[in-house]
Amino acid sequence: MIPVGPPGQLSIAFVTVTCYVAAMPTTPRKSKPRTPRERMAARRARLRAQGLRPVQHWVPDLRNPKVLAEIRREVKMMAQHPENDAIDDWIESVYDWESWK
Repeated sequence: MIPVGPPGQLSIAFVTVTCYVAAMPTTPRKSKPRTPRERMAARRARLRAQGLRPVQHWVPDLRNPKVLAEIRREVKMMAQHPENDAIDDWIESVYDWESWK
């Protein structure tokens, strides 16, 4: 530390620090860009390491007119069922309507 300024007055000190340590952190090297397949494989590996597993779900395609026609046909058949009113009454009696609020 080297004091600078006239004696008896406020002085400013300059400190010079130099460090030549071999283990100083450097900018990390950029790895080679990974392909989408490699990124997805790494993601799946991370998820599996968390105890998860992939599951595929197949659902009706409501954009398909044939599927919509089949659903409508089945709904009409269910509406004409002789016990339809009794089934509706039972569902309304056991369902917790308060859960919708």
